[in-house]
Amino acid sequence: MLPRILMRRIAILSLVSIVSGCESIPSVNEQRRQAVEYAPAPFVGDAIRIDMTATPQLNTFNHLPNSCTVLVVQAQRREQLEGILGNAVLLRNLFAQAGGIEGVLKLDSYVMMPGQRVSLHIDRAEQTRYVALIAGYYPAPNESQTRIFAIPAKLTSQGIFSKQWQASLIPLNIAITLGRESIVFSNKMSGQRGDDIVFLSQPTVAVEENASLTESAQRSIRETGTSLG
Repeated sequence: MLPRILMRRIAILSLVSIVSGCESIPSVNEQRRQAVEYAPAPFVGDAIRIDMTATPQLNTFNHLPNSCTVLVVQAQRREQLEGILGNAVLLRNLFAQAGGIEGVLKLDSYVMMPGQRVSLHIDRAEQTRYVALIAGYYPAPNESQTRIFAIPAKLTSQGIFSKQWQASLIPLNIAITLGRESIVFSNKMSGQRGDDIVFLSQPTVAVEENASLTESAQRSIRETGTSLG
């Protein structure tokens, strides 16, 4: 009788130990989130690629189309870019390129002409994790004339029963169309079919066989847990 009671106690203690050990291990999604959050962000040449198109009616004022200056602003945190976009003085300083602005890691400026299409290859500055495109429509940019994009990360794992996740930032591809009064189209893509891609501003829910998708498709997949083959 005694050995049976002893064995039962040992079994219970073993089960408690196993459960406690499992509780101390971060969930898969938490491990993925941490991998993305702490992914190195080194300088990389030509890692931001922008296909930019202007319609013939670009920046129309008094029934006449005009040129439009587009700024590409790099920063480490999204809130830094949001702070700039919400501050008219900082925006004017950006377009005037009047000295450095706190939080801006790199600033590039391009002048688009009506009907023009260009492909830009821009170096990604060290520590850059977010990029803002600001179109200088008359009289001043508003929300419909700006976009913020997160630098994508590619997730990989090692191990079978206990996976170890690693993340690395990869090139960002942007397509954007400038219309009469605002940005009328924008899209971002990254990676190859089969890559596990996460954009920093989105949840890092596990998704396998991800593809080069639009932002809305990426979000839809992560919300539904769907995988693409």
